[in-house]
Amino acid sequence: MFEQSVPFPIIEASLDFPKESRELLDSGMRNSLYEALRNVAERVSTLLRSTTDNWQGSAPDFPRRGGFRIRTTGGNATITIIPVGNDMGINKWVWLDRGTDKRYAMMSKDWESKTQPGNFQSGRGAGKVIFYGREAFEKRRMPPRPGIEPREWSEMAREEMEFQMPAIVDGMISKALRKAGF
Repeated sequence: MFEQSVPFPIIEASLDFPKESRELLDSGMRNSLYEALRNVAERVSTLLRSTTDNWQGSAPDFPRRGGFRIRTTGGNATITIIPVGNDMGINKWVWLDRGTDKRYAMMSKDWESKTQPGNFQSGRGAGKVIFYGREAFEKRRMPPRPGIEPREWSEMAREEMEFQMPAIVDGMISKALRKAGF
């Protein structure tokens, strides 16, 4: 059985509301805010899903519905995106996202990665995995290969959410002010 060897990835972004606007966010506004934040989470989930579009075998999913959590408490809104799937798929994604010091996978000479650092898109790639796993390397008395360069998708996703969230909150505050007659 495959054990999860990396911490479960969570991508989270938070935004504090200005103190003077908190009273304006009545329950109707909170519902509108929630819907707007849900749209941000769905857009970012779509970006994250594109990282695995061309993967074969195990891959995590970032569902547009239900793959995220939104909390609006007091003067704060938080979006949390959580990948779903089996441990192997999630681990592969995390290894690529965060990078590794060592790689226990032997690739063919014509290997080209499907993903590149700093890019959400997954391309065609080329080559195949010849063997993988620490035990496979030890059995062949081979040292691990050089590590994986981090793709930093979770950081890019967090930055995208943090970029979009203030405009949404500003729009909600403006709407509340107009509704209150200001």
